[in-house]
Amino acid sequence: MRSIFKLKCLSILFLFIVMLIPIKIDASSKERLVNIYFFHSNSCSHCKSEIKLLDSLEKKYKNIKIYRYEVHEDNNKLKYESVCEYFDIKSGGVPVTVIGDTVYTGYSENVSTLKFIKTIEYYSRYGYKDDIGKMLGIEIVSNYYDEDTVSLDEFMEEYGNYKLAFGLSTNQIDTSMSASILGILSFVNVVSLVSILLVCFIY
Repeated sequence: MRSIFKLKCLSILFLFIVMLIPIKIDASSKERLVNIYFFHSNSCSHCKSEIKLLDSLEKKYKNIKIYRYEVHEDNNKLKYESVCEYFDIKSGGVPVTVIGDTVYTGYSENVSTLKFIKTIEYYSRYGYKDDIGKMLGIEIVSNYYDEDTVSLDEFMEEYGNYKLAFGLSTNQIDTSMSASILGILSFVNVVSLVSILLVCFIY
């Protein structure tokens, strides 16, 4: 029984090592400030799902600041309309999420998780000019931008594109599975995980 358990531990350890080796983009963040502006409604089920994701991202990334705007409270509707006009959004629905200077409308758990993580990583490294923050009257905004860098689209394509077995990569498999792999590697302390697996193997 113990030998089977050790074999399972070794298999998991090997899987993580295989996935971690071929990262194409440096995974170390420069910790630049990334403001996130989240327009939502308390009656919106998709918004409630996104709130859970944003809460988890806020715990993971110490360099992000999330500003939440319930569109039916205060003058948030006017702010929402200004942002929609800035990005030429015609739908008029929520959630609307601005990360750096990129806007996302709607929410899908698997797709949004992947996009949000990659977008945060991109702006953490290269910075941006926070025009939306200035428009909304945010006190601390980002005013830097590294012009000698890859575009967001290029970064989205390459970041977290892990080589898997049989010549596949995470960008070639189902979005939900890709989101799960990137999510695990982003949120789990891999060093601690490997240490636990080694202890399981030894004992």
